[in-house]
Amino acid sequence: MKSYRPNYSAKLTDAYTEVFKLMLQETGNDYRYMIGPAFGSDHSNLPSWVPDFSVTIPLVEIEAVIRRISSSTLCVASGKKFGEFQIHGPELSVSGRCLDTVSIVGSLLPTVNIPAESLKSILMNWKSLCESIVGACREVSARMALSRVICASKIADGVSLYGRHHGWRQIKTSDLPSMEEWNQFLSGDVWTLQEEYRRAFEIASTGRCFYVTRNGKMSLCYPQVKTGDQVWVLNNSNSPSVLRKVDSESSNARLYRFIRDCYLDGTIDEEVVKETKEGSCITLLIMNMGNLYTTDSELAKSDQTYIYSLTLLMPHDS
Repeated sequence: MKSYRPNYSAKLTDAYTEVFKLMLQETGNDYRYMIGPAFGSDHSNLPSWVPDFSVTIPLVEIEAVIRRISSSTLCVASGKKFGEFQIHGPELSVSGRCLDTVSIVGSLLPTVNIPAESLKSILMNWKSLCESIVGACREVSARMALSRVICASKIADGVSLYGRHHGWRQIKTSDLPSMEEWNQFLSGDVWTLQEEYRRAFEIASTGRCFYVTRNGKMSLCYPQVKTGDQVWVLNNSNSPSVLRKVDSESSNARLYRFIRDCYLDGTIDEEVVKETKEGSCITLLIMNMGNLYTTDSELAKSDQTYIYSLTLLMPHDS
């Protein structure tokens, strides 16, 4: 990144925005810089697509995020499609499509280094959600589906981190835990898992919740995600993102807010993307309060609300 001296007389949020704009420009608008837990801030004056650099992230989660970024080259969520990526002030214009809608969000796994009973409680919650999709009577299918999702369908391949996929490959059935290992794992014993799979699970699931979608997909997301949020894939992006619709009686536009990146089962090989229909035009708003202010005079009435927009232009299928 080129030398940059912040304007110390400007607002801190303005400095954050300017720095992140430069980061994106220097990397050729690489969406991998939009992976992590610092986005979708509730700060009233910070665009949701700009990370809150003041957030303190646990070291164990930082390591997991770094590994997720390096392994993102395995995914082709955007179907290798390219779209415009333009920044105009607080606005970020891109192209993409909606894949699914969040139905239920499960328990949060803060880290694997928690008491066995706590881990067991979380895993049983995830298992219950998985069975609601696969079916409780289909024990083997449910086990294989859940064990694949909680490691984001990836595992270390033993190759150098400087290789094509930075030491990662798609998981195979033979990589999944045996029935005995799985049962012990569900009881809260993470150390019963083989090292490669255990590390993949830790990297994919640390700091995340298990969730299911309306279309019956199982996935991983940050705890800020809520029921009704939508899962989108932006062109040029390897990983899907979660957007939240903002209701507005004063606008006919479809308004959304960028929350954070996520994992959606099936995006690693374009399966979900190929099933989606053509999209439409939406606008993403970043706002602190529930009310939408539409005029300068209305904005002046509140020193707690600032509105920014991120426009996503949806391409039609050719």
